[in-house]
Amino acid sequence: MENSAVEQDDRNNKKKIFIPAIGSLGDVKPYLTLAKELKKKGHLVWLGVHQRFEEQIKAEGKNNSNE
Repeated sequence: MENSAVEQDDRNNKKKIFIPAIGSLGDVKPYLTLAKELKKKGHLVWLGVHQRFEEQIKAEGKNNSNE
């Protein structure tokens, strides 16, 4: 596989996606929104953030999920 953060799962056309998000919380939140939308479409998504944002991002992701 090429150097890529997206891996195709040909069995069900879903992707495994890693999104590295660097910066302040204001820089990271748009990537959280993107990750949530991709997850709604059935993709497996990881959002890489600085440790100081980890708990806040996890809580926000859970509060806004459709699961």
